[in-house]
Formats: sequence, C-alpha cells, structure tokens
Amino acid sequence: MKLYIACISSCSVPHISPAPQPVITYAPGDIIALEGSNILLSCEVSSYPVASIQWKKEGDSTFLASEDPNRAIQANGGPRRFELTAWLQIHKVGPDDAGVYTCAARNTFGETSASARLHVIHRGSQRGRELPKKMYEAHSTSINEAESEDDEDYEGQPSGYMYL
Repeated sequence: MKLYIACISSCSVPHISPAPQPVITYAPGDIIALEGSNILLSCEVSSYPVASIQWKKEGDSTFLASEDPNRAIQANGGPRRFELTAWLQIHKVGPDDAGVYTCAARNTFGETSASARLHVIHRGSQRGRELPKKMYEAHSTSINEAESEDDEDYEGQPSGYMYL
C-alpha cells in the first residue's frame, strides 16, 4: 500500500493517509476448477475515499450483476481502515464460466484493476479425474484418511478447485 504524508497545520507532525487513488493490495488468483464445483475470487483494495469494486468477465461489455442465481457478489470493509474486500462466488461452474475475471476499483481520484483466469475442467476428462487426487495429496496433512475428512465437502467429494 502506498502511503502519502500530508502536513496538518505544520510539517513537524505529519499525518499519514492511504493513497487517494485505489491500490489493489490483494489481487485475485487464477483457479482451476472441476465442472460443477463452487469457486471464490477475492480482491482487496485500499484508498481514500474508499473505492467501489465491480467484477467483469472478459468479453462482456457490462459489469456482472449479482441477480444471477449461480453467482454471488459481496463486499465488506476491512480488514484495515480505508480497505474494501470484494468477492465473486460462482456456484456449480460450467464451461461457459471459464475465462478471465477482472476486479475493477474506482473512486474520485482514479481507478485500477486486476484479473484472474478461471479454468473449468470437465469431470469426465483425464485431467478431471486426476485433479481431485492431486488436490487431495496437496491438501492432506493427515497420516490416516479418517483424520482427513475435513478436506472434503458435505457430499464426501473434494471441493473441486485449486489455486495456481
């Protein structure tokens, strides 16, 4: 995060404030997801005044709306002062969901953006059959399988996504 020093009445005691234009402090990361799984992209922005954040998919001319029953878009202040964190969650991803998603932040002093690619793998493909096994191996820290049940979702299947 860039910080600017502004003098208040005298320069002997500087006042430190966040950058006026938005700065992305946590960018979304690329995701490989199994078809039918849920994914979550997040983006954290710092600015004063606090920026608004919107999500856009490459190839779409408008920002994503949260009215889609398979999509949820949320934002929350923090974790630090003058920060905003936004999430894009897609439920039961399919081939049409694959692509580049952009987090765009804007306030009165400027705008910035960061992007991530969502790769959707068909469950029946060779890579789709290998992905859950690789994810299980990468995330399991337990020696016996009975202790590693929390690595699976409520249906007893791996969650279906992995971050690059």
